[in-house]
Amino acid sequence: MGLVNHVVPRAELESFTRQYALRIAGNAPLTQHTAKATVRELLRPAEVCDLGKLDKMLAECFNSED
Repeated sequence: MGLVNHVVPRAELESFTRQYALRIAGNAPLTQHTAKATVRELLRPAEVCDLGKLDKMLAECFNSED
């Protein structure tokens, strides 16, 4: 995960942000939920991070028709 993914001129910022948000919103709800949960889980201390939980969530995404 990069710290900076995109740099745009100030005049293009609002348009770019709206387009980027629409791209994210176009993803399946289960995928959005899993992405958010993955980030939250990976921000936890390593000794309590549950990678097995993440594996199950990712498998649900790939096995879903969503």
